[in-house]
Amino acid sequence: MKYLNYVDRCAILFLSGVVILALIMAQPRRYIWFEDDGTPHESMGPTPPVAALESVVERTAANALHVEGFITISSELNPRGTLQIHIDQRTELYQCLMQGITSADGEIKILHTAAAIISVENFNRPQWMRAVKNSGARLSFALLGRVIPISLGPGQIRMKRFRSLLFSGWKYAAGDMPVDRKAQLEFLLDPCKNAAAVAGLIELEWRRDPNQSVVDVARRYNGNSRMRGGFGYGELVVEAYRLLDQAETS
Repeated sequence: MKYLNYVDRCAILFLSGVVILALIMAQPRRYIWFEDDGTPHESMGPTPPVAALESVVERTAANALHVEGFITISSELNPRGTLQIHIDQRTELYQCLMQGITSADGEIKILHTAAAIISVENFNRPQWMRAVKNSGARLSFALLGRVIPISLGPGQIRMKRFRSLLFSGWKYAAGDMPVDRKAQLEFLLDPCKNAAAVAGLIELEWRRDPNQSVVDVARRYNGNSRMRGGFGYGELVVEAYRLLDQAETS
């Protein structure tokens, strides 16, 4: 096969840029975005009715949970004048989280923390970005025999962290454990299995220190203290956790 000349390579790069830009422009804006000075803008669009919630952080957490499918929000207020938030434990992603928990001790706390973290990790993160990262991981493994250090899946887990979970003795309840590096990569790229790994990581963290707070667990999971618009990562996780903790469950 002949090498591409300079003009051909420039044309490929230009067309690739056009495709990426088109993907970006085609993505609808999520619930909230920010100006350069950090001023938040909220879009009610195809989002649940969250106007009754008091703060931007609270409304953002509610929408993040809703987009990921962890909660539904009724348009009618309950007798207390607050929103009716409902958790359906039969949803696929919720079931995926349960497959990653090895003990019934503290199960609800682990589930709610994991659901909150997944929702915040995907805050304003479009689907095409996950697809690009997944392709990059597969390509790097095919060329280098290892995965470049990028975060993958709903839980934004790096391979190094996932392997540390495997070495801890964690057991996946719904199937065989991935043994070789290729199987480990495919495990992380599967959204359901990735969510189960998030639950496993959260359970491991709670076992390490049962007395720590949700915000401590969140910050140890992510490491970033701030998000776009000045929101605290832990702040959003705690708010999402609180909403889950107060929601009705079926």
